[in-house]
Amino acid sequence: MQKGCSSLALAPDRRLSGLLTLEHPSKLSSFTDLCYDRYTSGYFATTSRSNHGSPADRSLRCMSPATNPSFLIRTKLNRPHVPGDLLPRPRLRSRLDQNIDRPVTILSAPAGFGKTTLLAEWLSTAPRPSAWLSLDERDDDLATFLGYFVAAIRTLYPKAGTSTLSLLQGPQLPPMAQVIDCVRGDLDELCEGSELPPGQRFLLVLDDLHLVRDPAVADLLAALLAAPSDCLHLVLSMRSEATTLAGLVAEHGKPWLPADAFRFTEQEVAAFMRRAVAEPMDQTTIRSIGQRTEGWAAGLRLIAVGINAAGAIDLDTPGPASDDQFAMDYLLSEVLARIPAPTLNFLLKTSVLDRLSAELCDAVTGETTAMTGADPTLEKLASTNLFTERLDSDQHWYRYHNLFQKSLQRQLEEAYNPHEISELHARASRWFAAHGYADEGIDHALKAGDADAAGRIIEEYRHAAANQERWVQLDHWLTRLTRQVIDEHPGLIMLECWLLHHRFQLGELSGRLEQVQVAARGAALPPSARDYLQSEIDVLRSRVAFWAADAALTQQYAQRALAAAPLSYAFVRANAWTQYAAALHMQGDTGGAYEAVQQGLHEDALYPNSFQPLLLVTLCYLQWCSADLDDLAASATRVINLDRRGVVTGTLARAYHYLGCACYQQNRLDEAAAAFGYVLRHQQGVHSLVIAQSGFGLAATLQAAGAPEQARSVAALGGAHALRFSNPAILALDEAFAAQLALRQGRPAEAARWAERAERARIEGAMPTFFVGSLALAEVLLNSASPADLEAASVLLARLHEAVTSAKNTRFLIDVLALRALLFNKLGDEDAALETLARAVTLAQPGGVARVFIDLGPEMAQLLAGLELRPPVQEFVAYILDLMPFAAGQQDGPLQRANILLPEMLTRREMEVLHLLAQRLSSREIGDLLGISYRTAKRHTENICQKLGVNSRQQAVAAAINIGLLPPDPAAPDRQD
Repeated sequence: MQKGCSSLALAPDRRLSGLLTLEHPSKLSSFTDLCYDRYTSGYFATTSRSNHGSPADRSLRCMSPATNPSFLIRTKLNRPHVPGDLLPRPRLRSRLDQNIDRPVTILSAPAGFGKTTLLAEWLSTAPRPSAWLSLDERDDDLATFLGYFVAAIRTLYPKAGTSTLSLLQGPQLPPMAQVIDCVRGDLDELCEGSELPPGQRFLLVLDDLHLVRDPAVADLLAALLAAPSDCLHLVLSMRSEATTLAGLVAEHGKPWLPADAFRFTEQEVAAFMRRAVAEPMDQTTIRSIGQRTEGWAAGLRLIAVGINAAGAIDLDTPGPASDDQFAMDYLLSEVLARIPAPTLNFLLKTSVLDRLSAELCDAVTGETTAMTGADPTLEKLASTNLFTERLDSDQHWYRYHNLFQKSLQRQLEEAYNPHEISELHARASRWFAAHGYADEGIDHALKAGDADAAGRIIEEYRHAAANQERWVQLDHWLTRLTRQVIDEHPGLIMLECWLLHHRFQLGELSGRLEQVQVAARGAALPPSARDYLQSEIDVLRSRVAFWAADAALTQQYAQRALAAAPLSYAFVRANAWTQYAAALHMQGDTGGAYEAVQQGLHEDALYPNSFQPLLLVTLCYLQWCSADLDDLAASATRVINLDRRGVVTGTLARAYHYLGCACYQQNRLDEAAAAFGYVLRHQQGVHSLVIAQSGFGLAATLQAAGAPEQARSVAALGGAHALRFSNPAILALDEAFAAQLALRQGRPAEAARWAERAERARIEGAMPTFFVGSLALAEVLLNSASPADLEAASVLLARLHEAVTSAKNTRFLIDVLALRALLFNKLGDEDAALETLARAVTLAQPGGVARVFIDLGPEMAQLLAGLELRPPVQEFVAYILDLMPFAAGQQDGPLQRANILLPEMLTRREMEVLHLLAQRLSSREIGDLLGISYRTAKRHTENICQKLGVNSRQQAVAAAINIGLLPPDPAAPDRQD
């Protein structure tokens, strides 16, 4: 039996019977103690120091840094402790104060010059809101950096950065231009909603930025500074040798604090030594110290520590230059020579750690008893200011100064052999992995040279990340491993399968699932692990079977998955419940399908993630297939209102897509445009199929509103999206929709050319979205009306009728019947045409499915006019005819243009800027009118051009008119910036 869940009995009618019951409350510790924290916009499991290894930690510590509450991440967001013997440096603070409301301040100096200490002390009294982010080598990745960047800002503004966070939920980051646009947009929204007075900025310190060497991070920062936000002051603290960031210093060097600015003057050396050294010192000694250290802060502190420890230090021997790591090594050797051997051994062994706690240090050093544990050692190191600083008020976490750590690591390499050092990393990896810190565990495993151990950690934590839809993070983990290591771990191959599924790459998915199956047979897995892995294979095989419209196989695999998947596999179980419900519906058991969704929802209380929204979207699918549009709109709205974490997820986008589908078919065109437009505006992290289908929906809405040029423009944007992702399935759908749109816009030759090359043998099995390519092909063939095309249409519609009937898909059965009615009419069988159309209208009336008939044009209007049905169906026919202008004799007349505007295509501020662009105003004039800077107004213009796929202000206004964002014929903009 699976852990944490009772067995699931399968009733004779093949339904899952009974509600889930819990074997024992203690087995649900991973889902308890939910609370809300100011560092997040969502929920998380609290932890105590004695419970680091609880399943709650393990399930949540690999979330995005912006929503991950784990203490280790908070230490990156806390300002370092200011030493008690700190010497105030008013001349430097004055320089920082002078630039406080400019876009950037750059501190560039070698290690040990006091950059971090100065900033921490400055922020303690700075008259602006401030946030802090301490970077390290594990942040050397754009996706990771983005997560921490938003996390730091959210310590001040908890709802900031939602669009940027949504980037991290896709299987990969979009192109750099989109990333920059998204971050800028979030900052602009923050500026508009910020309580800061105009002209003031909040401060964000990025400390140790030189440790992030990814050029993409430098490109992002350069772009943010090229068009700086009106409310953000970036403080960049880095080493002067940071070559990837040299361009930032060169271009934004003012205000800039270089190394020479940090050197202690003779007066400052004297003041510092009098504070730091217990014994009085004469001026000659102080001058000698200043000459030897050249005003280097780290050197001064080392000498002070040495004097306090030994009563004196040799100042006669010339020292090395202070701007080199060798200087620290040289001076440190004199201090360490006087440190007791146990303490020195502790320092060397723990130098492999970027952050330290007593428990972690004990695990790495092998010291575990209370008498020799790390607690007193860490406290003493911090209290004596030996380059060890506290990271929290509870004194649980510490870190060594980076320069001090590097010196210790050099001595470690001299004192221990590589095997012994690898064992230290291995111990650290085991501790981190056991206590819920997957990233650190993976990192130390790789430093230990044990890629296999890193793979095992990823296997262990991949479900926690998947439960939070952390696809970018999962993909990043895999990129750190070789192909050989991945192929040796069935769980890692399984992770690749989930990524393929998320990208809608079904062709590759089936073959990779077989690879997992083979690998699982050959792996030495415990029976429970084998069963759990099989549950994932079954879920994805159920997905493949669903898209092939094989209801029995879909149900079989989904049932097997639900019977085996543990409760901790939230994402797996949500997908299994979805597939199980879909299979029941496809077999005609609609009541069983709804019951399955409700049964699955009983698990929702266990999961602080998107489990409930995903199951509610399953209700949307069932209601779409049943043509129950009123309930569909209500369910989609419920999902939208359940957006717990304030992040635009793929699940949320599906809800908006379904809302658009319902509104379109009920001819609520303004609402449909808003819903579809919302998906297109928030594409980050959204499934490619949902983006494409929402584009089809928006284009169809514009066509229905009498705006064909706008419809073509939107369809063209969708085609560009399909090409960008190079997904053959999406490209085929895009071509089919373009052909249907061409036909409905009076360009039949263009549609016919597509039909000649279109694949006619294949039809879609599952039809869970707005547009179906096979139906478009049937419509184009019917329009041709040649004997050959009518015969082809007859065969295609017969197969489609069988498919939708078999799948119990009432929604698209209505389309098939309407098209068959046109077919019979073209063949001269009016009675069959009217009888078939009557069935279609009868199925459509309860849900108000109207656009199916309206979109088929004048011939459908004539057939509808000939129907004689009982109320209320006849009233529904009259309602449809009232919406069809060509039904009143306007056989070829244009549709009356509806007043459809699309504010969701752009942000509120971008819409304001767009209207002012149409009035021929320059960026400076727009900035003055809106109360924003010239740079911000110009950046909004650039964002508008990027979203509309144009290169100039004039083109942006023209494209906005075509799409419907602006009323027609405004004066063309001709003012220059």
